Amino acid sequence: GGATEEQAEERLAATAVTTTRESNGALVVRPAFPTPGTSRDSASIRIIVPDTAEVVARSSNGGVRIGGVSGPVHVSTSNGGVEVTDIGGPATIDTSNGAVRVRNTTGGTTVTTSNGSVVAINAGWPLSIRTSNGGITVETAGPGVGTLEARTSNGTVSYGGGGTSAIRSSTSRGQMSLVFDETGPRSSLRSSNGSIRVRLGEPMAEVAADPDGDTN
Repeated sequence: GGATEEQAEERLAATAVTTTRESNGALVVRPAFPTPGTSRDSASIRIIVPDTAEVVARSSNGGVRIGGVSGPVHVSTSNGGVEVTDIGGPATIDTSNGAVRVRNTTGGTTVTTSNGSVVAINAGWPLSIRTSNGGITVETAGPGVGTLEARTSNGTVSYGGGGTSAIRSSTSRGQMSLVFDETGPRSSLRSSNGSIRVRLGEPMAEVAADPDGDTN
């Protein structure tokens, strides 16, 4: 960015996108801004690849969208929403301000956000989802796995499913524990200010995702 439109255009012309192949085979893509840097410098990068085994994405201010990866995905952003879809591996997402949407992942799903709702549709178990301000929705067409514990300090907790039931369940104000099988992994849902909804064993409806917005 620049103080004037002319300065901004000059900085844009001098900005490049660099790629570096690291010793472990990872391809690192990042913007290279002209020096000295300014607080207005920012970039939006879209990367299309035929296939990739793993993606690590980091952004300090902005949303992240990733889809169609055959392996694990790791996302970290300090101000922005995240959308991850059709991932052939586990997903790990950490954002401090923004909604998170996860759909169709394989393996574990870990989400941490301090201000934003979380929607996980057909996400791989075990689940570890935490948000300090926002609701949590978990929906899957398959059965639950292992043990699921949900807790919110300010909101409701609900569970439903068509033909999918826990062998043991317990609920109290703002808390719920569901046991689907004794030997499976443990999953955890936590919200300090928002309701938690779990629905298993029914076809899922499409959920509109807006990584730059929020839906409680």
